[in-house]
Amino acid sequence: MAGATAEVLLRQSISDGERELIENYIRTAASSVEGKSFWIAGRPFVWYDGPADEEELALDILGLNPCGVVGFCAMSRGPVSEAYLAMLVAHIAQKLDGVVALGGHIKSFADDGILVMEGRFEGAYGDYVTPEFLYHWIGHPKFRMIN
Repeated sequence: MAGATAEVLLRQSISDGERELIENYIRTAASSVEGKSFWIAGRPFVWYDGPADEEELALDILGLNPCGVVGFCAMSRGPVSEAYLAMLVAHIAQKLDGVVALGGHIKSFADDGILVMEGRFEGAYGDYVTPEFLYHWIGHPKFRMIN
């Protein structure tokens, strides 16, 4: 059963060096890696990369016009998997100077203390956040990722 997903939107298509950076980070964080599938604390995840889709190409998100995408999917549900996913995505977004696409809106479960923080752009199909915003969101009692 698949869980939450999130994407890191990049200013350019992913380079071989950036792909290697991601693979190296996953190897350090994961207990097992098989291609683009990996396990952290016994929880399965997958990742992918590619060009931004047409809708994303047309956006200006927090000063970024996305051209490339690195996506991560938790393959199980629950707060622990979602926290690992968020930490992974925030770290990769920070390293690659990207913005995180949450895949939905957090306003239905986040309170005003989170919603007024700098670093969130509310788009038509979901929220886009900076890595710094996501790190703060992870520590909030109402934290969750979008399934």
